[in-house]
Amino acid sequence: MPLKTHLYILAGLLAVAVGLAAALSVLGRAPAQEPSSAPPGSPPELMTVYDLAQPPRSLTVTPHDGEGYTLEAASPGDGRAAGVTLAGFDRPLVDTSRAAGVLSASAKLEAVRLIDESPASLSEYGLREPQIRVEVIAEDGSSATFLIGDTAPGNNGVYCKLETEERVWLIPVYALENFRRPATFFLNRGITAGASLTQEFDEITLGGTVRSQQGNFTVRNEDGAYFIVSPFRQPLDEPSGLPVLRTLFGLQAEDVAAVYPSNWDLAALGLDEPYATADIKSEAGNYRLLATAPDIGGSLYLYREGVPLLYRCRAELLPWLDVQASELMDPFALTPDISTLAGVSVYSGGITHRFDLETVPGGGEVSAGDIVIPEINSEARAPAFTVFYRGQRLDSANFERFYITLISARLQEFTSETPPKNDTPLLRITYHPRVGNEQTVRFFSGPARRCFIQAGDGPFFLIPRGYVERAAGDLAKVIAGEKVEPFSG
Repeated sequence: MPLKTHLYILAGLLAVAVGLAAALSVLGRAPAQEPSSAPPGSPPELMTVYDLAQPPRSLTVTPHDGEGYTLEAASPGDGRAAGVTLAGFDRPLVDTSRAAGVLSASAKLEAVRLIDESPASLSEYGLREPQIRVEVIAEDGSSATFLIGDTAPGNNGVYCKLETEERVWLIPVYALENFRRPATFFLNRGITAGASLTQEFDEITLGGTVRSQQGNFTVRNEDGAYFIVSPFRQPLDEPSGLPVLRTLFGLQAEDVAAVYPSNWDLAALGLDEPYATADIKSEAGNYRLLATAPDIGGSLYLYREGVPLLYRCRAELLPWLDVQASELMDPFALTPDISTLAGVSVYSGGITHRFDLETVPGGGEVSAGDIVIPEINSEARAPAFTVFYRGQRLDSANFERFYITLISARLQEFTSETPPKNDTPLLRITYHPRVGNEQTVRFFSGPARRCFIQAGDGPFFLIPRGYVERAAGDLAKVIAGEKVEPFSG
């Protein structure tokens, strides 16, 4: 046979050999499997590691480093009820619902897959010195104990094994989350009782170093109406103030930071001179809260006196934390309804100007532009009236615009300073009601383009000097019959 023919035959045999080797290689890497009934992309079917026949009676979690915990059902059948307790803690401190859920879920453990039937070494799985040991005991006395090792590459699961078996399993990360938590996870995060949206209260006092300039202040319920009663007396602006104060009720912590903190622990955090304090008296309970200043991430420590827990909270959920009295009070000095008045006197430039108001017989509708109390009751309607100045009748609509300027004196800031004794006011407004006593608001020269303002014999506040200048200018216009522009604040 020619040499050339031998070469062709040899080449053909080599090709067949290579093809067979490739086929065997493929078969070796991918053994035949029965087709799966699960749809494409669905999670793998889980395999049972253990499944107790009876509900769990107790669960003990023991970390390799750190303190563990034991959850116990107070009586048979309580594994899913509020009877679950946390060993070492009084029952009121325990979130029994959370504890019952974790105890109940520990009745069964499932794996993604079996990793190793008989491992040569447990070290490669972190199971020679496991991170956590978990023991579950059922109501009938049967039990299961498993060990938690390292997390698999790619965070695809966690290596675990039963203490009594050699096999190593891969457990889903989510299935072991509760066993990796500290005991404080099961403590009650409810700080205060009551309804955060509708709770009524008797008295709340807010203090702390954050209020060192304006001072502590107290809000009190007086026959269903709320007043700031200290350090000054002023009605609470209830639409905006009550929602802020009611967040003190139904208050929930982000987590529990420490248990049974000592006075030294609290002082180390600055709670011996707290950033903010709240003293609450209500049907929901009487209690005192102490809070640290928020850190750069917006978290803070909060302590309720008498409760042996130190909480961690988010500052944005505590609007009462640094609020000042001037932010919660009714911002207007006096706002009498014009329909109740017989007259208004305005002192300015050394002269007192008296405006007399007379109701039109039979009443009537006032114009669409009428506003009785600015920004509070813009839809109110008063009886029509005529206005006289020194016997001369003035334009009622123009006077009403001037009147809105008068009652729009917005208190800006409480001050302990006062004007000099016997100082003559820059502006004085006196409201003469048809029935009852007169009410007066006085304005005195103050610091830095501001004026002192005092309603009756009440405390002094500061107000921009521009308001006094605007009121004096509108006074001159209404007397001269010139149009007063609407007040815009």
